[in-house]
Amino acid sequence: MQNGIFMFNLFHPLLLVLWLVSVGVTIYIIVLVIKLARRGIVALDLYIYAKNREIRTRFESADSDDLNL
Repeated sequence: MQNGIFMFNLFHPLLLVLWLVSVGVTIYIIVLVIKLARRGIVALDLYIYAKNREIRTRFESADSDDLNL
């Protein structure tokens, strides 16, 4: 019954290569997503720092009459 029928064996070389490639691609994608997340966090930190600095300089340099409190 083995004539002409492709047996899906776990240790078949083609399946092993496909499995290894898929594991490698998965690990590569995970690394890329982690790098992207870290860059996003740094960008948000810089944005928050710049906004806080802008607000701080605007209100620290203002006179008490300009605040209308």
